[in-house]
Amino acid sequence: MKISYDDIIVAAARLSILSVHSSFNLLQRIYRGLQALYQGIIPPLLGYERLHKFNTLAYKYESIYLSENHNMKGLWDWELEAIGEDLSPAKRFLVLAAGAGREVIALSSKGITVDAWECNDKLCAYGNNLLEKNKFPFRISPMEPNLFPVIPNGIYYDFCIIGWGAYCHIFPREYRIQLLAQCKNVVHGPVLISYVPVYCRAGKSHKIWSLARKLALLMPCSFKDVHMDITIYFNGVYEGIDEQKVKAEAAEAGYTVKMIKTSPYAHALLLPDGILFKQG
Repeated sequence: MKISYDDIIVAAARLSILSVHSSFNLLQRIYRGLQALYQGIIPPLLGYERLHKFNTLAYKYESIYLSENHNMKGLWDWELEAIGEDLSPAKRFLVLAAGAGREVIALSSKGITVDAWECNDKLCAYGNNLLEKNKFPFRISPMEPNLFPVIPNGIYYDFCIIGWGAYCHIFPREYRIQLLAQCKNVVHGPVLISYVPVYCRAGKSHKIWSLARKLALLMPCSFKDVHMDITIYFNGVYEGIDEQKVKAEAAEAGYTVKMIKTSPYAHALLLPDGILFKQG
């Protein structure tokens, strides 16, 4: 059979495409395997205290939150839907883990009184500069990670927002329950939380993750109390949360889950026990 020049060119093109495709698949498998290794090994070796320091460092360099564009976007659609009728100038809001002020600016723009707190000093400083620059009357106060801030006597709130995704940065679970329970003392209304859901930590490399974690826990320097749902990436550490965790933690803190959704971003609205759901 005679092979033409065109046949050679076409065959070479196909082989090159197959080569690139195979290389891409191989790199993906390698990446998933490496990801599974560090997800299984690093959290137990760092322990909770260092994992929180990792978060502090990561957010100091997370440029998306240190931008005017992001912080002037307003509330997300799912936040607006969850807050609903509470978006009234007559209301007073508490925002915890306020970041650089996206929620604060959005609420302030609607004439709502806002007290805000943030544990990352760089986000806090940037947010206050942005609020001052745009002539908003409120400021973001510093707070300790995982701890409820000290609220002056006689101040109460109608609503609390725990900043976008921040609920899963509060770990271990005892801190989440404690923060919610203390929130009840000054917030006589709903609390909105949002979080990253639990998911398969290492995708198709779950066996590698499981083996890596077992090996890490055998090391004498490991912290065996680190929860298996703790996940670490270059841009932060979080504990995966699911509906079961939300309901259990809310109940222990004295709340009822009024609403919980996983789309477009996982979030839940919690009501202090004793407050009836409004029908309609």
